[in-house]
Amino acid sequence: MNSVLPSSLFNAALDCIISINSQGHITEWNRAAEQTFGYSRAEALGQLLGNLIVPPAYREAHYQGMQRYLKTGHARILNQRIRLEAQRRDGQTFPCELSVHALQLEDGPSFTAYLRDVSDQVQAHVRQAALYAVAGQLAQATTPAEAVDLILREVMPAARAARGSVGVLTPDGQHLQLLGELNYDARTKAALASFPLTLDLPGSHVVRTGKAVFGHRDALTQQFSDLAQKGPPELMAAAALPLQAQGRVFGYLALVYDQVHAFEEAEQLFLTAMAEHCAVALNRAQLMEAERQAREHLAFLAEAGEALASSLDFGVTLEHLGRLVVPRLADWYAAYLPEGEVLYPYGLAHRDPAKVDLLRDYVHQTPVRVDSSSGAAEIYRTGRFMHVPHLSPALIEAQEISQEQKERVHALGLHSYMAVPMVAHGRTIGVMAYALAETDRSFGAEDLHLALELGRRAGLALDHARLYQQLQGSHDTLERRVETRTQELELRTHELERSNAELEQFAYIASHDLQAPIRAVTSFAGIIAHRYSGQLDDRGQLYLQQIVSSGEHMKRLVDDLLTFSRIHTHQHEQVLVDSQAVFDEVARRLESEDAAGTFDLSAEGLPGVKVNPQQLDQLLQNLISNGLKYRREGVRPRVQVSAVRNGDFWRFAVSDNGIGIEPQYFGRIFEIFQRLHGREAFEGTGIGLAVCKKIVERHGGQLWLESVVGEGSTFFFTLPAA
Repeated sequence: MNSVLPSSLFNAALDCIISINSQGHITEWNRAAEQTFGYSRAEALGQLLGNLIVPPAYREAHYQGMQRYLKTGHARILNQRIRLEAQRRDGQTFPCELSVHALQLEDGPSFTAYLRDVSDQVQAHVRQAALYAVAGQLAQATTPAEAVDLILREVMPAARAARGSVGVLTPDGQHLQLLGELNYDARTKAALASFPLTLDLPGSHVVRTGKAVFGHRDALTQQFSDLAQKGPPELMAAAALPLQAQGRVFGYLALVYDQVHAFEEAEQLFLTAMAEHCAVALNRAQLMEAERQAREHLAFLAEAGEALASSLDFGVTLEHLGRLVVPRLADWYAAYLPEGEVLYPYGLAHRDPAKVDLLRDYVHQTPVRVDSSSGAAEIYRTGRFMHVPHLSPALIEAQEISQEQKERVHALGLHSYMAVPMVAHGRTIGVMAYALAETDRSFGAEDLHLALELGRRAGLALDHARLYQQLQGSHDTLERRVETRTQELELRTHELERSNAELEQFAYIASHDLQAPIRAVTSFAGIIAHRYSGQLDDRGQLYLQQIVSSGEHMKRLVDDLLTFSRIHTHQHEQVLVDSQAVFDEVARRLESEDAAGTFDLSAEGLPGVKVNPQQLDQLLQNLISNGLKYRREGVRPRVQVSAVRNGDFWRFAVSDNGIGIEPQYFGRIFEIFQRLHGREAFEGTGIGLAVCKKIVERHGGQLWLESVVGEGSTFFFTLPAA
């Protein structure tokens, strides 16, 4: 070799240079080979190459290739760069790139191999592929639960961790709550379910500082005093990484290894990038969850208004409200009204009747005295609310009740609690209490705001109902008090009207509060697209498009929700309306937006009806637009409107030749926010048909449909004849 390559260059080469003779014995072995394989030059010279560095699985093929070349002069691997595996002294195999060249000498051929360890390149490629794969999976998450499940199911294997967890800050910012874990034992899960941010653990440290932690067991237990007691017993090494979005650390990702593990710089960068993907996905899912919750709260208040107005018997009203509250807001519900010296439970609710009986037994055996110093009595006397996001066993034990009563409370399994006053005209008339037991979530600030608003509306409704009951029991003096009572009823009616007006105002305020961040998001996205589009790759451009599209969809949701709310709260005058003229106006608008003339609309001789003209316009607009939107591929859309007399009503039919609807969905499509297709297939908010149903019912009519999948649908509705 020294005759071919100077010794100084031979040993200074970064690649392994190995020579063998025709019998396969090593004749040259440079310094890079010593460092890569762990054998000194003296140990390697004279050894069979196949026995020294070729993995056992490939040795036979190696020897056969040598023999074939010696016999035929042909070899498949000569003079080209190939990738294969080699074996170090400790038995570890690794990927390498190899180039072999033959040299004919007097005593036979000699072979020189130039070999390079490519473990780092291969590992980097594997990690890059894992990042792309995990990012693609996480992008599908639409709820925090889905995001956490994907993190545990996809990230842990990619990081080669044996176990791990995801935790986030609670709304008060003082505790960390476990959202999900993988392979933790019962003790560890209980210890990390919820713990103060001040606890000396890797998870709380990364949330406080925003800096990742990597290390082996001894170093970590020395650095974090609470880890030995709270952490998994199998922990031999661990990484704790901050989950950060919009400049704020909101949680942690913990990875636990059961074997000794050294975190090289490349792996630390890989795990940090993986945590960033997790943070983006989880934060996006939390924002989507908040958006859904805001919509549900608005719809819930609208339904609660109907429930409160459904009866003047306050016992029945509170029972109706309980069936609405459970399970949409709470697992347990109780409403207390004063009866003499105690607060009597008029409304109790739980999805399991047996547990309702358990609660009823408890409250009857433990009456709440109005002059009691805690609980519902204090709320009734002071008008202040109580909010306990995390109801611990120690807090229950601290209550001034008997041990038997404490055991009953423990048996109910409550872990989150809130109670609010029912207020009318500045006076507390009762208490509404809510608790969570079966679900993992806790009551947050939004839940409390919703409960307070519900308590205010319930107070007004119950005060009205109480007045009604007093009037019912005053037949003997009714004639003398009729004028006074009529005035009181008018006052209460005015209060209810004002409550409805406040509900609409609440919807307007909610709309403004929701639209403000939407406008900010879409505006800044536009600025980024204008100023920095040249610096973004295709993925960045796609992200910007998704931000703008989601913002515009949210705006349509809020606008449609306002329309739905106004139908509840506005009383519109009903007049004689020419429905043919209304149809013609709707058709003109739709056709003006379709310059290419891609659809057909028809109606003839539609009658006069007694309706609100604006709402009839909206009804026809929604139904005809749906018929055009849900079209069949390759079929020209056609919508026909007709009407026939049916007693005191006209029965209208809006028929299309679209995709049709399966019978099991006939009821669901009229529910608010219920959609049969994703937005990627058909644009919409899921509110249009709910608005149609409310309009028809406001006019004393009915709305239904008939449909055949693949042929089309016909929506029927009735309106009063003129």
